[in-house]
Amino acid sequence: MLTDPEIHDDDPTYWIEPEGTAAGPRVRVRYAIKPSDPLWYESALADSVIRELPVSRAQGGTAHRVTPDQWVRLMALVGGWPGPDAGEDDEASDVPTFKAWGFKTLTKTGNGILHYPDEPAEFYVYDNKVKNSRQVKVGDLVVIQDSDYVFGAGWIDSIEVSAQEKIRYRCPSCKETDIKERATKQPAYWCSGCHTAFDAPVEEILDVETYTANYSRTFELADRYFPVIALEPAFVARSKRNAIRELDVSLLRPLLEEKLGIGAAWWDAKVNEDERIAGGHKVGMRKNRIGQQRFREALLARHGEACAFTGRQPAAALEAAHLVPYSKLAEHDVKAGLLLRRDLHVLFDKHLIAIDPGTWEIRVAPKLMSYPDLAILDGRSVLMREELRPPRKLIEEHAAAARVSWE
Repeated sequence: MLTDPEIHDDDPTYWIEPEGTAAGPRVRVRYAIKPSDPLWYESALADSVIRELPVSRAQGGTAHRVTPDQWVRLMALVGGWPGPDAGEDDEASDVPTFKAWGFKTLTKTGNGILHYPDEPAEFYVYDNKVKNSRQVKVGDLVVIQDSDYVFGAGWIDSIEVSAQEKIRYRCPSCKETDIKERATKQPAYWCSGCHTAFDAPVEEILDVETYTANYSRTFELADRYFPVIALEPAFVARSKRNAIRELDVSLLRPLLEEKLGIGAAWWDAKVNEDERIAGGHKVGMRKNRIGQQRFREALLARHGEACAFTGRQPAAALEAAHLVPYSKLAEHDVKAGLLLRRDLHVLFDKHLIAIDPGTWEIRVAPKLMSYPDLAILDGRSVLMREELRPPRKLIEEHAAAARVSWE
């Protein structure tokens, strides 16, 4: 297989300084890659030239640096660079028309980079210094993860481009970027390259082209986060250091269908449909907060799959309720939360259902007593172990607000 280096401009291994010259313009170097399972090349003819070439490092196969003359010979031997229809059958191909990517969201300084503030359920920010950054396209599938867990997946509807400055941190001793900030030890920073600890890194300001990939329209949040290790078989390359890694769609699809509970309709949702469906309603997706999902996960671990009012329920039906509105504190306190069935969560937030702080019994608003399924809850004890109940003060404040709205 021959590869055109123009598609690898973000990878510095495809550039070198001219030998024997002072600092000046850098020149392009072409490579021929012979993977273990070649996609396209004439083995007998091309091998006769490739065997003469010096070997260079490359992931996924053996890479050979070639001179312009050797490149011309290789192109002639294999009949020229393949056109857009090369290798296609007359019948429709099962090969996906999109690529899938794992986007690792990072909030701390790592590998010498101050990372961008992502909103993982809506958009992901990266730049042209990130490997694979220029391969990501509108219509591609992205799986959002951190170092430990997978959050969900969505289809890229747009990619906004802007110019920004980016801070890169280097080790003051060896000037490499393989450094990490330590949470408890002092000095606070450690260089994995020269094994040196230091108090503060050297800052380097970079001018970069920044990309913001938006996938909020179709983002599907995992009902329960699952470990990143489940994705490993689907990654095309083995390196775990890259923030953007390509995924094999054929291996990824069954995993997402199992973990996210998605069906064929979601896979068709990669097309951004602006048209309205019958009845005048526009297709939309529920907005999710990653922090809210973490809060819910913590409540599930604390209370199990059980609604505080109705007892055992499927996890998919349970939501995390705040006794103090999130908009006021912008934080998630597990001790100040309840797991409630989705419909009861809405009523609780609207102060149509409350808890008596003296008896820990459920109280239903008078105007809802005509609904049998709700009226039966009135006077029933909250189904929470005493040591796991929220602070009484918060229950009193919520109940007081409910009583005012009932008058």
